[in-house]
Amino acid sequence: MISVFKEVHQPSVEIWGIKILEPITSLTDIMVSCVCFYAAYRIYREFHSLSKKDKYLHTLYILSVMYFLLMALATLLGGILGHAFLYLYGFRQKLFGWIISMASVVMLERYVIFSLR
Repeated sequence: MISVFKEVHQPSVEIWGIKILEPITSLTDIMVSCVCFYAAYRIYREFHSLSKKDKYLHTLYILSVMYFLLMALATLLGGILGHAFLYLYGFRQKLFGWIISMASVVMLERYVIFSLR
């Protein structure tokens, strides 16, 4: 049987004596994390003067900032612990990124549910 799928191996990179596994994946995760931190900062800066009397908008603001902050943290931990330094920390350390990303998805779900009221 001919297999269409081939196992792809990403090369590791060594910088100043530090071995980095999956450098492209790690770099992509760090870039996504930076974008999420920036989005959280922009939302916070845009709506920090929002009147707390409008509880609807204030709740949406809090949920959106929490989503982006948690997603930024999850992708940063995933890129560093789960990809770049997997050989040091082991497979179990990927759980930190996965669990935090699940919490961020919960914030997004709450945002959508709350906005549909």
